[in-house]
Amino acid sequence: MGKLGTAIQFQKAELVAVPALQRAATHYTRHMPDDAPKAALCVRNLRKAYKDVVAVDGLDLEVRWGECFGLLGPNGAGKTTTIEICEGLTAADSGDVEVLGMRWNADAKELRQRLGIQLQETQLSEKLTVVETVRL
Repeated sequence: MGKLGTAIQFQKAELVAVPALQRAATHYTRHMPDDAPKAALCVRNLRKAYKDVVAVDGLDLEVRWGECFGLLGPNGAGKTTTIEICEGLTAADSGDVEVLGMRWNADAKELRQRLGIQLQETQLSEKLTVVETVRL
């Protein structure tokens, strides 16, 4: 990726780190406690299938504190599914997801209080209930 950053291939999409954005975020990580998790997001062997279509198959991903990542790839590469699982909107079929050192199945309330999500479109998600949409 040259001067723009580092790319990690997964399935048909790429994860791209942009160093300029990483530098801008470092002030948030300077005073992290020693017992803080080493990664802001850690995904291991993530899998999600919809009937006969495997959207995500064995994804491993780690985003460290202060890093900014983007998922790039064609339609059907698993980008949206991966993000929705990390956001707690969709359940994975298998694999582990840790966000800020917490897991959705045990720490959902605290994660929802700590995360901010900007939806790509202004329409409401058909995957959320009315109560979930208001909370979001």
